[in-house]
Amino acid sequence: MAFYRYTAIDRTGEIIESSLFAVDESEVGRRLSGMGMTPLSIRESDPGEAESAFRLPRFKVKERVIILFYKVLASMIGSGITIYEAIGVMVEQEESRRFKKVLSAVGKQLENGMSLSDAMALHPHAFSAMSVNMVRTGELGGMLESVLQTIAVYMDKRAKIRSRIIMSFVYPVIVLAVGLGVTVFLVAFVIPRFSVLLKGRPLPWNTQFLIDLSDYVVQSYPVILTALLALFASLVIGFALPEIRIHIDRYKIHIPLIGPVMRYGIVVQFSRTLAALFASGIPLIEALEATRGTMPNLSMRQSIDDMLMQVRSGNSFADALGGKPVFTPLLKSMASIGEHSGNLDRSLNLVADVHEEILEARVQKMTAMIEPALIILLGGVVGFVAWGLVAGMLSLYG
Repeated sequence: MAFYRYTAIDRTGEIIESSLFAVDESEVGRRLSGMGMTPLSIRESDPGEAESAFRLPRFKVKERVIILFYKVLASMIGSGITIYEAIGVMVEQEESRRFKKVLSAVGKQLENGMSLSDAMALHPHAFSAMSVNMVRTGELGGMLESVLQTIAVYMDKRAKIRSRIIMSFVYPVIVLAVGLGVTVFLVAFVIPRFSVLLKGRPLPWNTQFLIDLSDYVVQSYPVILTALLALFASLVIGFALPEIRIHIDRYKIHIPLIGPVMRYGIVVQFSRTLAALFASGIPLIEALEATRGTMPNLSMRQSIDDMLMQVRSGNSFADALGGKPVFTPLLKSMASIGEHSGNLDRSLNLVADVHEEILEARVQKMTAMIEPALIILLGGVVGFVAWGLVAGMLSLYG
C-alpha cells in the first residue's frame, strides 16, 4: 500500500487535486474512473507526506472516550456494519469535539483506501502503538471484533487500577498539605503577635522554642523559599534525566508501605498488557516490545530489554523473568505453567487478577496506616504549638 497524489477532472469539468492510498497507479486510475473522474496525473509520494496530509495537530484525548470508541466499534462490527459505515455513525454521535476530528480524519483515510490500523497509527495522541498493533493483527487474522473487545476490557481495567492507586494517595496528600499550611500560619503569623507580649521575661522551654523558630522563619524566609525551590527543581531534573530516574524507579518499589503498592501495580499492568497482546495473536517478542512502550517505570523497561535479549537467544519466557526483583514468584510460576500448557495468555490474566486483589488489599492497608499516622503527627504539631502558647500566657501570671 502506497500514498498517491493525483490530479483529475470530475463530471462537471472541475479539476480535483487530492490523494489516496492504493497498491499501485493502475488501481488509483480504476478507482478514479469508478468515481466518474478522468485522471490527468498520478504520482507516488513519500510516507512523510502521507502523514502530513492526514495527521491532525496533537492533543490529548480522554481515555474514557477511547474506551467507549473500542466498545461501540466492536459492537457495530459484530452487527454486520462495515468499518467505514461504523466510523461515519460514530462521527455524527461523538460529543467530544477533539475526538470527533480524529474520527473524521480516520473516516477520510479509510475512504482513501487505508486500513483501520494504518489510519489509527497516524493519530498516536489518540491511539497507542500497542492498540494499533493489536488492531492490525485482528485485521490480518479476521478477528477484529474480538480484538477490539480485548482492547476495551484491557484499557478499562488499566484505568480502574490507575484510579485506585491515585485515589489512595489523594487523601494523605490533602491532609499533609492542610497540616503544613496550618503549621506555617501559626509559626509565621500567630506566634509573632504573641511574642510581643512574652519577650523580655523568662519563658518555658517550649514557648521559647516556638518564638525562636518563628523569628528564624520570618527573618530567613527568602533562604527557606530558595532552598525549597532548589529542592523542587532538583526533583524535576532528577525525574527528567533518564540516568537519574532509572535509579529512582529501581529503588522506589522498596519503600516501606508504598513500595509494595507500586510493585503490584507494575506487575498487574505488565501481566494484563502482555495477556491482551497474546490473546490477539501477537508473537512473544513483538508483544514484549509493545508492552515495554506502555511501562512508565524506566527500570521496568530495562528489565524487559534484558528479557528480550534472553528470548532472542533462545531462552523461555519463564526463564527470562528470573533474576528480576520486581516480578513476583507467582508470575514466574504461572508463566512457566502457561508456556508448557500453551495457554500463556490465560495464565497471565490469572496472574493479573490475583495481583489485582493483592493490590487492593495493599492499598487499603496503606491508607489505613497512613491516615491515622498523619492525623496523629499533625495533631501533635498543632497541640505542641497550642501548649507552648498557653504555657507562655500562664507565665505572665507567674
